[in-house]
Amino acid sequence: MIHIQNPDTVSIAAAIDLIEASLSHGLITQHDLENIGIQLDILQDQTSRIPETRFIALWNLIDRNNKQSSIALTIGQTINPKAKGLLASWISQTSTLREALSTFINNISLMNPSETWSMVEDARVCTLSFDLRQDKGYPDIAIERSMSALVAWGRALSNHDFPITEAHFSFSPPSYKQCFPAIFNNTIRYNADNNHLTFHSKFLDMPIISSNDLLKGIMENEAEKALDELHTEKSVTKKIEDIIYDAMSQGKSITVDKISDALSISRQTLYRELKKQNTDFKTVYDSVREKEAIYLLTSEKDSIEEISLKLGFKDSSSFYKAFKRWQGMSPSDYKLANVD
Repeated sequence: MIHIQNPDTVSIAAAIDLIEASLSHGLITQHDLENIGIQLDILQDQTSRIPETRFIALWNLIDRNNKQSSIALTIGQTINPKAKGLLASWISQTSTLREALSTFINNISLMNPSETWSMVEDARVCTLSFDLRQDKGYPDIAIERSMSALVAWGRALSNHDFPITEAHFSFSPPSYKQCFPAIFNNTIRYNADNNHLTFHSKFLDMPIISSNDLLKGIMENEAEKALDELHTEKSVTKKIEDIIYDAMSQGKSITVDKISDALSISRQTLYRELKKQNTDFKTVYDSVREKEAIYLLTSEKDSIEEISLKLGFKDSSSFYKAFKRWQGMSPSDYKLANVD
C-alpha cells in the first residue's frame, strides 16, 4: 500500500547552529551536506527553507557519527545570533514569558511543522509538553536539542535562571545522562509516556528583557505573511503530491508534462509556480519518494526490489543511488538500522 505524506519544509534557522556545530566538531563534512542536498550557501539566507527530509537526514547523519556525547544538548544551550529566524525574532519582542511561550507554541510551523508544544498551567505548576514526529525518522537527540533549546531561550529572554522542577523524556537514558541535570536539574525521568518540562507558574509573568511593542508588531506582520506563504505552498505541493500518489498507486510513470496536464497548466506556468516557492518539480518528487521509501522500508515486508518498483524507479540500482543521496546510506543499511 502506498502511503504518501506532505513534503514539508523547515526553516534554515532551525538548522544553522546544528550544521555549524557539527562541522566544527568534525561530525560531518561539507561533502556529507552536499550528499544529502544541503548547500552551505543557503545558510546566508535566514528566510530560506529546506525540505524536512533533508533536515531529518542531517540529524540521522549526526546521530550515527556521534553516539557517545551530549552534542545535541550543547547545541540547544547555545544561542547563535545567526540562527535567530523569524519566530525567534518575534518572541524576543513579546512582553512576558507567558506571551513568548504562547507565541512560540502557536506558530511553531514557522520553524518545523513536525514539532508540537503545548502548555498547561494552574496556580502552582506549568507543564510544557513536547512531541516530535519520530515516525518521520527523527532520532532521540533531536528531542534533546529542542527541549534543551527551549530552556536556554526561556532563561535568555527573561534573564532569569528559573529552575525546572521535572523533566520527562520518552527515550531511554543515554550514556551521557550525567549531562542532563546541569540543564534540567535533578528530577529527570526517562522512558516516560511523553516529553515534558514543569516549573512554577509564577515564572510565566517574568518580563522579556528585549521586549518592544513596535518591533513586535512588525515581526508579527512578517510572520503572518510567512505563514500565509507556507499554507499556499502546502496547497500547491499537495495537488502535485496527489497526482504523484495516484500515478504511483497505479504503477504509471510520472513526468512534468503529465503533472502539468493534470493541473491544466503549461510546463512553464508549473515551473514558475514552483519557483515562487523556492522549489522545483524534482525536489517535490524526490521528497515524496524519499518519505514513502522510509515508510515502506520500516513499515512493510516488501523487498527492496519491490519497493523500488512501487516508487517508480526503473531498477533497484537507481533506487539505491537515490536513497544513498537522500539518507547517506543504502536502503538495506537503513532498514537494518531502523527495523527491530
